[in-house]
Amino acid sequence: MMAYENCSYYLDGLLNEWDMARRPQELTMLECYQDFMRIARDGDTKGTGVAKTQTSKPLFMGVTRSKIRSATAKVNDSLFGNGEMPFDISATNPELEPFSDTFEVIINGQLEAMDFRDILSAGTVAEATYGTSFTFGPFVRKAKKKHTKLQDNYGTPMMVEAEHEYDEPYYELGNTLDVYPDPAARTMKAAQGLFWVSMFTPSQVLALEGEGYKNVQEAAKMPDSAGIETGSDRAQSMRANIDYWYKDGRIKFARYFGKIPSSKVEQLEADVSGDEGSAPVAQYGDSDEMISVVVIMAGGYVLKVTRVDESERSMVLRTCWENALDEMWGVGVAENNFSMQRVTNAAFRMYTESKGLALNPTKAVD
Repeated sequence: MMAYENCSYYLDGLLNEWDMARRPQELTMLECYQDFMRIARDGDTKGTGVAKTQTSKPLFMGVTRSKIRSATAKVNDSLFGNGEMPFDISATNPELEPFSDTFEVIINGQLEAMDFRDILSAGTVAEATYGTSFTFGPFVRKAKKKHTKLQDNYGTPMMVEAEHEYDEPYYELGNTLDVYPDPAARTMKAAQGLFWVSMFTPSQVLALEGEGYKNVQEAAKMPDSAGIETGSDRAQSMRANIDYWYKDGRIKFARYFGKIPSSKVEQLEADVSGDEGSAPVAQYGDSDEMISVVVIMAGGYVLKVTRVDESERSMVLRTCWENALDEMWGVGVAENNFSMQRVTNAAFRMYTESKGLALNPTKAVD
């Protein structure tokens, strides 16, 4: 049987449900993005009373863009204006005070390695534009560091280069438009979880094979649009939501951070018979107890399930430019500037149209 089949069904339905519930907020965020990027569109002067013929003009004033750039510049200057990271380390135990400076150097080195300044700066822009940003981590990756040391070679000192491999923590900033939180929750603590979705190429999905991931080959197999697939391929496509998970030669890659019923997670173990080559047996939980997990999905298939200790800090950090009461989504500079942006567009379009009529001679045809 397919690994994690029960979990795949559950999370596929959950992602579709949360995606549909986020649609109204997504429209607001897309308008914020269009205002920030100065993209003219229908309705960008809505509510100003200007005639439709005048609102159709392509002129779009960058009021929102200027306000976002000004606001984020002030925040980033307060964070990094002195050229250092915006934090300090002091020991709670006086006996450990001599080690605080060393510890600060280590933390600074780790943050610089993960480009944490860029993450904070980009997160500030996301908050000002969409009102909300989501940072994920810490994750762990292997890193190597080279250093030179003095080595005694039969009484002769020599300088040699050594390489040290270690686990390096890092964070990632998710695009706010690609995050789907629990629609019933008002805060991250109360949420069942959230999905962070990206689009991967088949080669990116296949690169995960051999790292503890399952169902990689099935997930990377793009649906055949030429009609030459076999009957089993067509049967498999009925199980998966093909239109949702595959588009334009790319595969939807989803990461779920949250809780699921233990009955939905199967642990693949060796066949109890002990016969070589026998298929693994799926062992399901015997209750609907909610457990914390991180799940990796692609193409509608669950590739990996990792259980997370609930006593540890959440791997999702949600930050808002301006908190809205009892709302998961915050309010940013762009949304606060909706009225000003529309009025400015309407005013300048009326001005340019009137100017054109005044400068060009009018003609009457009988």
